[in-house]
Amino acid sequence: MYGSALSRGKLKIMNQQTENPDFNARMRREMKSQQRNIKAAEKAYGESVFDLTVARSYIKKLLGNAKIAAYLKANHPDTFSEFNAIVKAEIF
Repeated sequence: MYGSALSRGKLKIMNQQTENPDFNARMRREMKSQQRNIKAAEKAYGESVFDLTVARSYIKKLLGNAKIAAYLKANHPDTFSEFNAIVKAEIF
């Protein structure tokens, strides 16, 4: 009984809000703002994926050079290990 009264109260408030021009205008502004944010995030994601792809290709090319690979393995084993993990990762 209390739950149904509470639900009716919520519905009444929601109906009042959706009929309110100020509420509708605010919701439209918020929706536009969210859409801009999503587009910006999608653009940044695309640019990041591109940068990571280029970096991965470069690292793969570096490790393909036997002298560079041997030097990294002998003098910077942690870096060599991380580079190998990046190259072997199936990211995309």
